[in-house]
Amino acid sequence: MVDPTPKTKTLGTIDATKAKKIAGIAEYAKAAAALADARKATAAAKAKVKDAIKKSLNEDGDIDFSVESNGTVRVFKNLIEKKPRTTNSGPDLSEKF
Repeated sequence: MVDPTPKTKTLGTIDATKAKKIAGIAEYAKAAAALADARKATAAAKAKVKDAIKKSLNEDGDIDFSVESNGTVRVFKNLIEKKPRTTNSGPDLSEKF
């Protein structure tokens, strides 16, 4: 059942040239770039581990794993295909800045 109450509401977008004037945006951009790089490295390492686990278990299909606090690796077989994320943009908020 889908919850009819939305969790967020899009207020709009801010043009990139005007967004550069927002206090703290440069620090945020630097941190966001570092996070994106870390996520790419993590995804590549996780894919390598998944391939090794699939090969060891002779499994076909989509699997996943998690590392528990005690170091144990819990392996899951995904029975339902993951849905891609969707986004939508709202009105242009550039005039406010």
